[in-house]
Amino acid sequence: MKRIKYLMLMVIFLVSCTTKYITVPLSKPPSFYEPNNNISTSKELIKEYQRSIIKISEWQSWYNVQSGSNYYKIKGNNNGT
Repeated sequence: MKRIKYLMLMVIFLVSCTTKYITVPLSKPPSFYEPNNNISTSKELIKEYQRSIIKISEWQSWYNVQSGSNYYKIKGNNNGT
């Protein structure tokens, strides 16, 4: 009986040590943001600002999926607790 317990303990130990280092390849990241250098009006500036914010949020979402993070998802009630 002691041998079985010892064997089970060793199996659990070995499995837990090896699964820690399993790597999963990352998915393809979003494209890079390339700003428009020909901005002449404030409306175009606002549009470009919106594009940059959208691209940042795409990268944040991609990173959260790759790392398994839920940093930007607040749980609980409205005050963030």
